[in-house]
Amino acid sequence: MKNNLFKSAIAAICAVVFVGCYVDKPREKASELVINGTITNEDRTPIESIKVSIDEADLNAMSNNKYKWWRYDDCYSEQDGTYSLVYTCGVRIHSENWPAEISITAEDATGTYDKQTKSFPIELIDESHRRTDGLVTADFVMKKKK
Repeated sequence: MKNNLFKSAIAAICAVVFVGCYVDKPREKASELVINGTITNEDRTPIESIKVSIDEADLNAMSNNKYKWWRYDDCYSEQDGTYSLVYTCGVRIHSENWPAEISITAEDATGTYDKQTKSFPIELIDESHRRTDGLVTADFVMKKKK
């Protein structure tokens, strides 16, 4: 019984020390590409449920095909026409690895509006001197199919 109590006490102390060291140590985030914008029709009325995407080959080209980029779910415009799409890279990307622009596509699944693909500039945001994040503002004015 004493032996089990002693082992339990040692395990508890080790757990507290390990968790304390782990939490106190600052961790660097991976790099992110954040794409925000609005989608409206030609009358400037917001459009909901427009799918926004980028060609993942563009992301791979950014990092010279060395690193994997990912996002967690599909991106569609909200009722007010806004959207936000975030891609995360598994490593820190430095400013010299970012291109000047990226192609973004807005597509209407209902078939009411024409699909659009346009290039937008990437604004570099240096948050920590050890990595650089990218920010893109991409607004679309959708045109009805004829």
